[in-house]
Amino acid sequence: MRYLATAQRLAGALAPASKTADAALGRALALGLREDAARCRALLATILAESGSATSAAALLRECVRDCDAGAVTDPEFSLRVTWDLAMLLDAQGDREGARPHVDRALRLAAALATPEARSATYAETADERVRRGEPLAADHFAQKSVFVHEESRLIGALRAMLESAGSFYEPEGDAEQLRRARELLEELR
Repeated sequence: MRYLATAQRLAGALAPASKTADAALGRALALGLREDAARCRALLATILAESGSATSAAALLRECVRDCDAGAVTDPEFSLRVTWDLAMLLDAQGDREGARPHVDRALRLAAALATPEARSATYAETADERVRRGEPLAADHFAQKSVFVHEESRLIGALRAMLESAGSFYEPEGDAEQLRRARELLEELR
């Protein structure tokens, strides 16, 4: 149901999206699915904010942040997103003082995701946490993300070295077009 509400929201049908997200939240709560409930709250908060109900959206985002603090959600990206969204919503309402701790927290959370090495380590830690909680599928998901980020980082390093070498190859050859292309690709990697 959450995905249906997301699709409705993306199609601009905010009223049906709100009803669907609210129903998905009710179902998640009834089944005791704390993480799904938090994700439904975050979606509902987005829909409410887009509908002009900023106060209700902020209340839901506060619950999401509390869910992350309580360990109901251990996804670092989700925690960063709801924390930042709450900060920006409070700031938009003129509550800079209320927004400040959430901006500070989002900055700390962002540090764990800012570099490929930090993301890989954060995802590996999240996978370990999910193993301890007895959630093997979620653990596998975060372990795969950790490996993917690590491999992607190695690939980018290899591409950077290759493009730097290609540039030094084309320069003596006088192939300005290929040299320009190699430099453009190298710049895109930065």
